Amino acid sequence: MTGGGGVVDRGADDRGSGTVLALAVIAVVVVITTALGLLVGAQAARGQAQAAADLAALAGASQLLRAAVDESGGPRAGPGTATASTRSAACATATEASRRNGAQLTSCVCEPGGVLRVATSRRVAAGVATARARAGPRSAR
Repeated sequence: MTGGGGVVDRGADDRGSGTVLALAVIAVVVVITTALGLLVGAQAARGQAQAAADLAALAGASQLLRAAVDESGGPRAGPGTATASTRSAACATATEASRRNGAQLTSCVCEPGGVLRVATSRRVAAGVATARARAGPRSAR
């Protein structure tokens, strides 16, 4: 109150509080938007790493199958135990397929029966997205 019939200004201490509240709301929105952006980017990178792993496994397994057919001289031959040079060529093919699809091949293992198992990774802002895949002839199941 003021003396002498003046008007009481009770809101004088609240000046600028709307600005502070607006800035807090904007900061929360920015943090949530950034977090969602990182999550979406991580999910997209995971999908790309999986696609690269799938394609790398298929490319390498087809290299193993071609080598088995070439060694036996006919298309009816099953992929037996691959030689060291055949395994190396299959992993080199898988590495190239992975690289062309934007991922790095982190593991390449030739299993019996012409099966190739690979793992890929792709670096993103939120970390590293990884994926695994396996490919080979139906008879190797």
